[in-house]
Amino acid sequence: RFMAEFPVDRNYKATMYRCHNSIGRAMYYTTVTVVVGFSMLALSNFTPSIYFGLLTVLAMVAAVLGALLLLPLLIVLVKPLGPEGA
Repeated sequence: RFMAEFPVDRNYKATMYRCHNSIGRAMYYTTVTVVVGFSMLALSNFTPSIYFGLLTVLAMVAAVLGALLLLPLLIVLVKPLGPEGA
């Protein structure tokens, strides 16, 4: 999505805000529903199912934090699509 939005104004921060406003909320709510679903496995009596559910919840939370916080920060710092402007 970032690569599709960046040519509009060639401004990294503005593009990041547009992308967060358009897909950030969807990513957040999708992760919440998956986390709630897999956390139900913690109610199981079968220990491997409990661990699987908790590890999946941990992985989903780490993935959404990386996608919504770390990746935009790295894109703004590294500027992989070339300089701003032009």
